[in-house]
Amino acid sequence: MHTGLTCSGNLISTVNAEFKRIKTINLQSKFFSSLDIHSTSLIDVYTKKGGVQGKKIKSIMLSITKTDSIEYVRLECILKGLCVYFNEDPEKLVKEYMSINNSSQTAMAETVFRMFVIRHESAEPGDDPQNVGIILEGVEDELGNVSFAVAMMFALV
Repeated sequence: MHTGLTCSGNLISTVNAEFKRIKTINLQSKFFSSLDIHSTSLIDVYTKKGGVQGKKIKSIMLSITKTDSIEYVRLECILKGLCVYFNEDPEKLVKEYMSINNSSQTAMAETVFRMFVIRHESAEPGDDPQNVGIILEGVEDELGNVSFAVAMMFALV
């Protein structure tokens, strides 16, 4: 289970508390347990997908084989694959930046609502990102990994 995924921050504690108040369940444990339950089936569906979508999904899923199955990398690939499967661009879910520069800082400051990942220029598929978080009306909250940021984003939506 994903009980080791913890992050600090005002946004996270507020979202978790509000979600628990409304739904009377823990957001993180429910999201990750549901994702775990369906991940094997999703991977099976992805491997059967053909055409352009199938190729995109296969390239996304390559990150799983290039690492020692680090759990957060696996979940990130599954979530991005789901975007492609539903004919959406994963960049609409998670915007990746290769470094922080003036143009990326400006783009992030002008963002209303999006997840972001900042990777080192020479990063390999299984390498930890430099930073992961959610931008809400130009304010960044660091979250640690993409799957946790997706959980927070769903709760915010």
